[in-house]
Amino acid sequence: MSEAVIDTNALIFYIVEDSREHAKAVEVMNNLSRWFLPHIVIYELVWFFKSINLQRDLAMNILNNLINYRKVVLLCDNDVIKWVLRIMQDFGWGFGSFNDLVVLGTAYMLGRPLFTFDGELKRRAHRLGIKVLEVNA
Repeated sequence: MSEAVIDTNALIFYIVEDSREHAKAVEVMNNLSRWFLPHIVIYELVWFFKSINLQRDLAMNILNNLINYRKVVLLCDNDVIKWVLRIMQDFGWGFGSFNDLVVLGTAYMLGRPLFTFDGELKRRAHRLGIKVLEVNA
């Protein structure tokens, strides 16, 4: 079984059944043995729920089920933040890329592939030598 760092958009597609990439997200994520979730992904998921005005109890239920799911490993690492700041400086990337770089840095530090539908994030991952799980169309 494989493991991957999960980006927020992949997680949202997994959760939201009528989203355009739901079936692909479910297929990939159900076949993973472990989902590594940087804390920033949880924050972004909460911000997403807020942006769509998801009913509080439903959002809380989803979050509780997610963080207690046997496949999920929540991560927060000071070394990742140091890596992100170095990469931002080396590549001249601004703070607008900070959240994505935390996800990339987690994949880099763990030596695990990234699962995302974000084209720009995929390009940055490839540029940094981070493997990306590809989804068949």
